[in-house]
Amino acid sequence: MHTITIPTAIYEATAGKNDARPVLQGVCVEREDENTARLTASDGHILASVIASADLPVGFTPIIVPAALVKAAYKYKTLPNLYIDGDDVFALTKDGGKISGSPIQGAFPNWRKLIPQGYGPSQPYDGYHMSLDPKLIVRACKAIDSEHATLLIATPSSPAVMANEHGIAVIMPMFAKGDDVAERLAEFHKANSPAEAVA
Repeated sequence: MHTITIPTAIYEATAGKNDARPVLQGVCVEREDENTARLTASDGHILASVIASADLPVGFTPIIVPAALVKAAYKYKTLPNLYIDGDDVFALTKDGGKISGSPIQGAFPNWRKLIPQGYGPSQPYDGYHMSLDPKLIVRACKAIDSEHATLLIATPSSPAVMANEHGIAVIMPMFAKGDDVAERLAEFHKANSPAEAVA
């Protein structure tokens, strides 16, 4: 049996709720090293990936934990830990109860391809315009446990990036002049196809 300490913000901020793609209704759990795991979630508008404490073994196969399971665990005031035992994912309540579920079947999108390369401090837009939904900025802040929204961009038409010691969030723009955004959005949705998904 293995343990993961779950920051709920990533679920509440980014995991899809009524998405037709089941793999976006949970959080992908990947082993980072012997003491940590990487948790990644997206709803098609923002993507967040954070580091959490875990004791996953070498060779651990990534799984997708349903967001509903974690929300139920916190509703019943359990400790912020999830346990993985084979195909069973569960939380233990303070009164000795058990809230359990099964990983979502399917492969999570290859999210690393969606992070713009070379992002850095914003440069003058030189006539370009970008619009970001402020609600998405707030959700991105929650997802990586940040009180401040410092947005970084690679180009005027790239998705905005927020990063700190907890993780990274990518926010798709509502509108930007140029073709790069359309291409990025196309890449994002293409990444949900089996050919592009992470095993």
